[in-house]
Amino acid sequence: MKAALIWSSVMIAAVLLIRSTLRAKLGSRLVYALWIPVVLRLMLPFALFTVTEVKETAAPEITAAAESVFNPAEEANERPSSDGAAPSANPILAVYLTGAGLTAGVFLLTNLSFARRLKRTRRRLDGERRLPVYVSGAADTPCLFGFFRPAVYLSENCADSNEVNLIFAHELAHFRHGDHIWSLVRCALVSLYWFDPLVWIAAVASRTDAELACDESVTERLSPKGRISYARTLLEFASGKKGYFSSAAGMGSGGGKLKERVKLIVKERKTAKITILLAVIAALTLTACAFTETKTVYAEAEPQIKEIADKTEEPQPLPAEEQETKQEGILDFVWPLGTTGRITQGFGNVKTADGETLHGGVDVGNLTKGEPVFASRSGTVTACGYDSTKGNFVTIDHGDGFETSYWHLDSVSVSEGQCVKRYETIGAAGDTGAATGANLHFEIIRNGNKVDPADYFD
Repeated sequence: MKAALIWSSVMIAAVLLIRSTLRAKLGSRLVYALWIPVVLRLMLPFALFTVTEVKETAAPEITAAAESVFNPAEEANERPSSDGAAPSANPILAVYLTGAGLTAGVFLLTNLSFARRLKRTRRRLDGERRLPVYVSGAADTPCLFGFFRPAVYLSENCADSNEVNLIFAHELAHFRHGDHIWSLVRCALVSLYWFDPLVWIAAVASRTDAELACDESVTERLSPKGRISYARTLLEFASGKKGYFSSAAGMGSGGGKLKERVKLIVKERKTAKITILLAVIAALTLTACAFTETKTVYAEAEPQIKEIADKTEEPQPLPAEEQETKQEGILDFVWPLGTTGRITQGFGNVKTADGETLHGGVDVGNLTKGEPVFASRSGTVTACGYDSTKGNFVTIDHGDGFETSYWHLDSVSVSEGQCVKRYETIGAAGDTGAATGANLHFEIIRNGNKVDPADYFD
């Protein structure tokens, strides 16, 4: 979603710049077509292409991971991420859904009311045409309205005009361009991105471009005298201003925009082929960039970690009590990540809407999606797969009463029944399941009971 907002903003700014500086050389129809990639990026808030960047995990970072992840001061200041515990109410999400619902409701009520008034007052105009043509007192200006059964609606003052054919040609151009569909798509996107002023600006600008594209389609084959006649028709019947929430595609424009339309109609257009070519190349390049994400893959992390492990696990004399604990296998856990992720939620009871519940592990955030996750100890994979809460997960039985579990993985690289060694890659960090970002939920289970992982790391 974040990438979609950033890239759509860049694309909107680029189209606004092009339409204000190069319209005369590109033509209004090509300018209108430049909004298509913007619409697609807003409709598809995910990347279509991936570029893989291979990085080696630096040894100092790996060493620092085990020292810094259990920092209580940092833990208290971090925002918790989702895990098995019931999530608390998210006020930001509630505000977003409220705004989207209200905006969509206004769009729906406005257009249903308009459709009802059109149907109640309309009468069909005689004559065989490609689309049904009605005269209605509810139509301030001529317009194309309707999704499944689009029809042209004329205002009472233009029904008897000699320029009906020019008016119908304009609305037919709307139909050929699919503007009755694009109008609804525009309404839906404004509802989804109601908080983004650039999307509202783009909606208004693209609707103006739709009218200019239809003007160009109608007048390209007209003589200079015919273009003047068409301009007069606009001045007489298209002076009405459409509301922001209407999905009707019509001739109407405000005074300033109508003046711009008349100038473009009367002036003979001369397109520049080289400018068109450069604009198309730039649009395709920007679109490709907007739909491409960079995925970081960490290579040769495991040998580096093993090398560190060899250095840090040299035999040292321990007190008798600690030696006994070591024999039980408690102190030989290793941190399952090779970077300095931070604990965003510790082990213990957390408050929820229903009271308190046990958060049975630790959540490690500030991770890069795709970075490797390692087995904390040697053992056998007893479960792996997908769960709506855990996302992609792996559970390992270490054979001495201990198990470890790893949630929210982007991918799993082991299978059930497989024997794994400590430091062996079992998957990649991700945000699957009930997660709000790239993170790892890590659990240690002893004799069937979840215990605090912090007790098993120095």
